[in-house]
Amino acid sequence: MLMKKSLATFFGLSAAVILACAAWIGWEFYSYHRDMSAFKEEVALASREGATPEQVQQAEGKDETEPADPLKGYVVAADAPRAIYIDKLGVRARVLEMGLNPDRSIQAPINIFDAGWYNGSAKPGEKGAAVIDGHASGPSREGLFAYVETLAPGDRVYGGAG
Repeated sequence: MLMKKSLATFFGLSAAVILACAAWIGWEFYSYHRDMSAFKEEVALASREGATPEQVQQAEGKDETEPADPLKGYVVAADAPRAIYIDKLGVRARVLEMGLNPDRSIQAPINIFDAGWYNGSAKPGEKGAAVIDGHASGPSREGLFAYVETLAPGDRVYGGAG
């Protein structure tokens, strides 16, 4: 009789643990998709013509759409930075012009696979420092600069102008 009670207790506890795990996994799945829907809505709002600067800032780093060929058809002014290349990391990305956000922070790209050039810094060929920013990650994926900390002196980072 004691053996039957022990088995019943074991199976009862096992079932409770399995149900708790299933509930937790279900909640995580729901939360992830709810958050991704919110991120996609923020990106959609920021992409619309007439989006407020605050909406654009809120969407920074939320678009995780990886472009098939980021530089195809991408044109900038002849003196503006167009692309960044980091051979060691396999980075080949367009560089978007960025200004300042309403809170005076430097804007960052909405897409985690784009880099941004702060238009208050030097252009290619000019004396001075050029500020290039981007994202190491987005809401659920690694971004353009995910492994930038692995770069060492001598690793080649270069760009291309318009």
